[in-house]
Amino acid sequence: MQLSAETVQKFEREAPELLPAVDSGEAEFIMKRDPATDFCVKFDAGWCSIHRDYGPEFLGDACHFYPRVTRALNDTVVTSMALSCPEGARSMLFGDAPFAFTAREEIRTPFTLTNYLSDGNDPDAAAQAHRLHGWRHVAPAMQPVLTRYLQAQISQALFPYAGLGNSLMERVTVIAIRVATFKMALMAHVVKTGQAPTVDDAVHIAYTLSRFMDHLADATLSMAIYTETGWVREARLRALLGDA
Repeated sequence: MQLSAETVQKFEREAPELLPAVDSGEAEFIMKRDPATDFCVKFDAGWCSIHRDYGPEFLGDACHFYPRVTRALNDTVVTSMALSCPEGARSMLFGDAPFAFTAREEIRTPFTLTNYLSDGNDPDAAAQAHRLHGWRHVAPAMQPVLTRYLQAQISQALFPYAGLGNSLMERVTVIAIRVATFKMALMAHVVKTGQAPTVDDAVHIAYTLSRFMDHLADATLSMAIYTETGWVREARLRALLGDA
């Protein structure tokens, strides 16, 4: 898991005994992996020992905010949730009104927080546009769990302002491919078991797919994969999505 320079500086000032757990590699600062388990060296019997022994203020942004997804619209901070957490997937796919906007006071925001609005644009108007682009016009054509999955992808990406892709069309394509993949996974479950997925089945499929797809966090790589396999062709996507 990545650490910001600010978190490492906090270790240096207040908990220097944590510094041996810090390494570099995929980013300037990361937590070391246990070579025997491939888990973080501070993972202890199912718990983060830093969180347990020092408190959440000593967690780096990646660990502190997971599974929350935090983005900025000028001075407004919008927080959603990632499907790669099983309870997050359960909440978004089957919970009551999981995508409603609720005002709250943020105690902490990420050290690096990209603003997805140009100067002068109104965050409230942007949030309304996000909701309208989200699921209002597609929900009637979707079966309930697919609708929720689509909503979750849009919420996680703060569509249309953010998300994986360097253009609006790429962001649409990535979301469409993810929905099509989820749909095929549900269909594969039916073919294999002869039964409709239960709540637990759908949650398991959603979060395991997301754990893979969310790590394809490079737009160029993702679009190259999708283009190579022909997934970006509109006719193929329409056939895969069908009535969704």
